[in-house]
Amino acid sequence: MANLDSSAPTHVAISSQIGELTESRQELLTRIKGLKQDLQRWKSKIETQAKAYRGEIFQLKVSLDAEVENLKTELQDLWTTLQQQQDDVPVCLINSRMHGASRDTKEIANPAEID
Repeated sequence: MANLDSSAPTHVAISSQIGELTESRQELLTRIKGLKQDLQRWKSKIETQAKAYRGEIFQLKVSLDAEVENLKTELQDLWTTLQQQQDDVPVCLINSRMHGASRDTKEIANPAEID
């Protein structure tokens, strides 16, 4: 019976440790549950922000695409105008030379009529 008497305090100590471990386990489970809830809230908030950002990015893309198209149109108009002006320069030079030649001819024929 001496063996039973000496094992009684050990049994109490083990029971006490089991109780502490059970309590610690419950605390850890509670903390894990809280962390899971925090993670779920964080995930939901991130998903909401991501959705909003995707919407903003889409709107910016549409706006940018429209602006690019406007710039392309303006550039094409400028290019067309430049081509027309380049085409008009030789005609102006030819007209200017012809006008100058005809004026020279008039000066030779009637110098008094030209002012």
